Amino acid sequence: TNEANVITFHRSHDDGKTWQLHDLRMEVSGIHHNVFGGFLSLKPGVYAVGSGQVRLRDFRYRALA
Repeated sequence: TNEANVITFHRSHDDGKTWQLHDLRMEVSGIHHNVFGGFLSLKPGVYAVGSGQVRLRDFRYRALA
């Protein structure tokens, strides 16, 4: 979630049925197209770690109004 340029992360271990707030928050007002040359918004990335497998199905990025 990006609220007033403060990014909050959530994670799910049960196919999105429940979500847990991650301890890390990040202030990102200085990360924009004027600084890095051309992108228009922050976009999510997916990070998976540990043993096992990760499957992403129908993953979409949508800006929330």
